[in-house]
Amino acid sequence: MIGLFGEAAPQVLPHLASLLKLDLSERYADISRYLDAEALQRQIYMASRRFFEKLAQATPVVLVFEDLHYLSGRVVPGCIRLHQAKESVPHGS
Repeated sequence: MIGLFGEAAPQVLPHLASLLKLDLSERYADISRYLDAEALQRQIYMASRRFFEKLAQATPVVLVFEDLHYLSGRVVPGCIRLHQAKESVPHGS
């Protein structure tokens, strides 16, 4: 994953790990530790978006959202923005 983000990896990986409930080394853990809930949510969304954009530049990607009725009202707008972000990703030829 570090190769996917290059120099931006330290800003992206901690937030992706937070979303996926992965343990982080101390080097990355401090980046998210002091954010309030709203700032952390924003950073997780941006990291997710960057991840899927990078992935989509390399290969076709399909996202499946299951059980949307369980999502909190604060998560749904992020899913919608993620869907809209597909327009910013260059399509392969």
